[in-house]
Amino acid sequence: MAGNADRPLLIAIIGILNILGGIFILVGGVLIAIGTLSLSDMSIDADIAAAAIGGFVALIGIIYLLIGYGFWQGWKFIWYLALICWIISAVCGILAFPVGLVWTIITIILIWYLFRPNVKSFFGI
Repeated sequence: MAGNADRPLLIAIIGILNILGGIFILVGGVLIAIGTLSLSDMSIDADIAAAAIGGFVALIGIIYLLIGYGFWQGWKFIWYLALICWIISAVCGILAFPVGLVWTIITIILIWYLFRPNVKSFFGI
């Protein structure tokens, strides 16, 4: 743990949810990438594009796992990584208006929560 404070309950919950989400996203990305290798009726360009998309999705899953574990451990750089990811997510949600409205509101609340004194103290910020 980076800071001297106890782990806030919501940080523990967010960490666990990120780990679970990361596992599902990582497995999905790997299945997308591997699944394209067994589809013989696709063109080579489509295979490469699907494998690249699967690889990108898997990378997002790894980032979720890293954020989840970092939240659990209280790593300072994860606070910054989560902030950057959530800002990007909020902007994407705004661009997807009205579909992304609920997710944008949740993301803005999460960003606000990162700046709470007990959360910043836990991460050593």
